[in-house]
Amino acid sequence: MILKRFGAAAASCLLAAAAHAQTTEGFLFYAGGAINSGAATALDGTLTNDGGCFGILVADVTVSPSSVEVSNWRHANAAPSRMLPEDNPATVATEALSWMYIEDYTFVHDGRLYVGPGDYNTDATRTPGDRYVWADIDTATGYLSGDWNFGDPVPQLSPSSTTQTIGAGEYVDFGGGNAYVYLAGGNSPSTARVLVARLLGDGSLGGWTTTTSIPAADWFNRAVIVGGTYIALDGNANPASAAHYTVITSSTGQFRDPFAPLGEWAAPAVNRWGYVAEDVLTTGGNRFMVVAGGSGPSNAVRTAQLTGGVPGAWVDNASLPVGKRQMASVSIGNAIVCLGGANDAGGTGKTDIVQVGRMHDAGILTWSTSDNDSLIDALPRATAYGGAAFVEKTTPSRAANWNRYE
Repeated sequence: MILKRFGAAAASCLLAAAAHAQTTEGFLFYAGGAINSGAATALDGTLTNDGGCFGILVADVTVSPSSVEVSNWRHANAAPSRMLPEDNPATVATEALSWMYIEDYTFVHDGRLYVGPGDYNTDATRTPGDRYVWADIDTATGYLSGDWNFGDPVPQLSPSSTTQTIGAGEYVDFGGGNAYVYLAGGNSPSTARVLVARLLGDGSLGGWTTTTSIPAADWFNRAVIVGGTYIALDGNANPASAAHYTVITSSTGQFRDPFAPLGEWAAPAVNRWGYVAEDVLTTGGNRFMVVAGGSGPSNAVRTAQLTGGVPGAWVDNASLPVGKRQMASVSIGNAIVCLGGANDAGGTGKTDIVQVGRMHDAGILTWSTSDNDSLIDALPRATAYGGAAFVEKTTPSRAANWNRYE
């Protein structure tokens, strides 16, 4: 028998399916973070004085056109024996531990979570983390599986022979094996160097090479990639707070042109550094860039509509409910999720707040937080200086359970 006609019930199912198609479900990761607090954190099983800086947390996330739900924060490690060095730091060289500390860049590629070069521990017992590490994600549960894999060290800077950290990390996947990760700027004193590495099919990183430098040496700077456009945003070393852009050659990952200016995007000392930057796609298909928080701490939010990957005029938008710097952030559909944050470089005022901004088609943000929205769970610890990433949930195919009748 072949079904040729849909009744009211079938039509209702189609409408429900269309609504569901606008809903994104997945898992939100928070990696690293924290400043030495002297407080033990049983949640992660890390060293007493590390304040949870080596931990990776995960939460369930559902983003629909009308709401955002963040729930069930938990340790991302379902099998402690497979998470070295995190769960047994005494058995691993000190250098191997440091990649999980502050200012790490975190992203998801091809079902794997990557955590990138981080700054040193403030008690000076470990050196800066100088490499990316990655682990497989069980995208049905959100837990990490398998052992951590360690990439090659990032080339040291000359003549200082220091590791390039606390700069701007960004990632892009053009498809067809053309996926790249970038490290731009960083360190104090700062550098303008930009490194790029190809992500290989087995999850490893190819060799690091240099590409066109950012316009000026910087640190605590940020970057966003939209399509094939790389947007560089000034940080601590450049109070002019300008933005510049260039275009990526997809086959090589190299920048095709010199950086072109986008003009001043914030008044000096407002959002100057320690801010977050994301691009957000509305349900109507409009794309906006969002810059939020920063030194001060600031609750300022500025946005610009993106056309062909290039931001237009910067405008003030609805302020963050709680101003912080050094939040972690990630965009999911029409939402930007900001996690934790601190008041200053010493990590005072760390918070467990989760702040979610939903971007509407007209470019207006509306904010809700774990303090006032029952759908949003706060982080299980007050933290700052970490990295965030999102992966969509997958479910096993049920096709094998169907029988065909004719």
